[in-house]
Amino acid sequence: MKTAFADYLHDKPSVKAIFVGTRRTDPHGTDLTHFDPTDHGWPEFMRIHPVIEWHYVDIWTVSQNNLSYLNNKYTAIEIVSMILLLIVRSNVVHSPPQNPILCLI
Repeated sequence: MKTAFADYLHDKPSVKAIFVGTRRTDPHGTDLTHFDPTDHGWPEFMRIHPVIEWHYVDIWTVSQNNLSYLNNKYTAIEIVSMILLLIVRSNVVHSPPQNPILCLI
């Protein structure tokens, strides 16, 4: 993983931050915040943890509520981008959205 990040950052030097899916309940997630630099020995970039306060059920709910609707209208990369946008927007209020589809509009 370290090598993959190093290669990616070498090829894309303008990238300064990367979204990661770590949650508070994941191993090593206890002390993380929404924004943390990489640990010593890793390539340097800011880690963005948009779902740090979410639980597994929250992510499953957002995914399930959106995938059946989105699969009929969008490509896979568009779906991933929209779900990421959902997660980022919902964290503005620090909780999973009540109606995730409305967050896409």
